[in-house]
Amino acid sequence: MTCEIIRDLIPMYIDKTVSDETNAAVKTHIDECEDCRKYCEACRRAEKKASEFSKKSLEKTLKDVGADISQLDQQYALLSRKLKLRKIRQTIISIFVLLGMAVYVTLDIINTVKRKEKN
Repeated sequence: MTCEIIRDLIPMYIDKTVSDETNAAVKTHIDECEDCRKYCEACRRAEKKASEFSKKSLEKTLKDVGADISQLDQQYALLSRKLKLRKIRQTIISIFVLLGMAVYVTLDIINTVKRKEKN
């Protein structure tokens, strides 16, 4: 195989996604060709750096997301408390309005009865 073909196969060779036959052919060529061996080593270093970068980036993202989730949990708890207080306030106001209406209706009935008694 030519160096050009081997260089095309090296990324898959490094990832171990080539067949056993192709793997053997690439390994044999790399053992014999210094340029391709250097290219393969450079690809491995680049893969390792990319992997480390991805891992660090992922860890940072997870930390950021964890912090965001923690903040969202706190905001949710605060909002939940506010909503509960609002419901309680609305219930109390409704009770007072109903009591006020009951008192008004009762007083109106009493006044109506008193007027009828006077007549």
